[in-house]
Amino acid sequence: MRLAEQRSSRMHLSRSIAVPGLLVAALALTGCASGAATGGSSDGSSGLAVGITSSIQSLKPYPIGDPQLAVKRSLFDTLITLNEGLEPEPRIAESWEIDDASTSLTLTLRDGVLFSDGTAVDAEAVVWNLEYAQDPEAGLQGAGVLGGAEFSAVDESTVEIALASSTPQIFSLLNNIVIISPESFEVIDSAPIGSGPYVIDTFDPGSALSLVPNESYWDDAPLASEIDFRTYPDSSALVAAVQSGGVDVAYQVPFSDVSRLSEGTTKTLIVPGAGNFNIMVQSAEGPTADPRVRQALGYALDRERFADTFLNGVTASSCIMWPASSPAYDAAMETCEFDLDKAAALLAEAGYADGFDIEFVINRATVSELADFAQVYQADLATIGVNLTISEVEETEIIRTAIAADFTGMVGHRYGFANQDPAFAFGALPFRGTENPTRFDSDEWRGFISDGQLSTTREERMDAYRAAAAFLAQQAFNLPMANQPRALAMAADLEGLTLGNGDLALNLTSASK
Repeated sequence: MRLAEQRSSRMHLSRSIAVPGLLVAALALTGCASGAATGGSSDGSSGLAVGITSSIQSLKPYPIGDPQLAVKRSLFDTLITLNEGLEPEPRIAESWEIDDASTSLTLTLRDGVLFSDGTAVDAEAVVWNLEYAQDPEAGLQGAGVLGGAEFSAVDESTVEIALASSTPQIFSLLNNIVIISPESFEVIDSAPIGSGPYVIDTFDPGSALSLVPNESYWDDAPLASEIDFRTYPDSSALVAAVQSGGVDVAYQVPFSDVSRLSEGTTKTLIVPGAGNFNIMVQSAEGPTADPRVRQALGYALDRERFADTFLNGVTASSCIMWPASSPAYDAAMETCEFDLDKAAALLAEAGYADGFDIEFVINRATVSELADFAQVYQADLATIGVNLTISEVEETEIIRTAIAADFTGMVGHRYGFANQDPAFAFGALPFRGTENPTRFDSDEWRGFISDGQLSTTREERMDAYRAAAAFLAQQAFNLPMANQPRALAMAADLEGLTLGNGDLALNLTSASK
């Protein structure tokens, strides 16, 4: 057994990285907001206003999307967090023991942690939350590895987790499991009770959310007297709001605006993304069932132009599944080419010398830069006889399309989870061994996943994951394009805002002006 070293109760979730000139795609959904940033309170502390474009329709913690990441660390706490090296550090769990096979984990809970209603965060509550996260209906990405796991409360402060098989990514998963009061499950969409630094004051679904400090919070008291989350109709309105002082934080801003928001009355916070821009390619029927056709579609992708022009040169192009922030990343594998002659030759070899018709489904709100690039891709494919139809759909439809694997061509997408333990990435939709949206079915692919899970040394695991990346490049059922860092803009005098390691959740606990 290896015993986690107990650390100080004061944990920093992330190091701030403020770099002018980087990026992230803004999300454009409906909503409205107005007014100045939140002012001071009677005790001298000041409030914060956070502008978003992905509206908060529900406070249910899963599935994890941008709205959940904006509020997660304010309302909820987790059993552990990850440091910059992606090693676990204590939160609600102050220490733990895990066996060498990563099948048995015992957590010791911190004394005195309360939910915001004053009830104890004890072992029974933690077991309930683990069982809730285990339920597929909860929608927690990556939780499939909890299938067959058993959880038990040994006493009020001890939880035992018996995993069905080796689960080296267990700490990455625990970093994404929030702890809520079981008593609030019936109102989980609108009024969940957590043990985080803030509690809900008012909530208007789709429009606004106001939080105030949690008087029962176990850790250092949050600095802001109030946090108002305000929904803006599009990224232009959000950028205007942060420039005018209407909000203190703009979560997130377009790549094209980062440079000008990095000077004067505003500044930016940049962190590497959890994954990449990606195109999922249907692989079960029609022309794209042939890997040579999928490879041709990859050769026809001008990734460098996408990164340099549509992402403003703030990140490099990439054709492997692992972002540079992943321990499985190997720069030597970045051997992708833009070569229309090779693409045409592969199509001819596969029997499609005259090309074929294919649909590209995309949602502009979630991957606006990729949506803009689609016309370039369409023109390049036309030179080799492939007729690409671009279909822009709403966010709810793109989610349904991906989950249901209801597409015959390609889907523009972005994925996460690839910046934590590499095993965690295979819980992301594009890379699942079964029920993959692309309908790619391969025992060899599942073998790489299994090897990474079951290998006992780090070197063997990384070798398996790099082999998986090479296999993906060969089979081309996903076409990674470039990393997607996240960019936030904020008032120049705002200090202490960070994003969590691994989950990239917004952390406002230490933020103040």
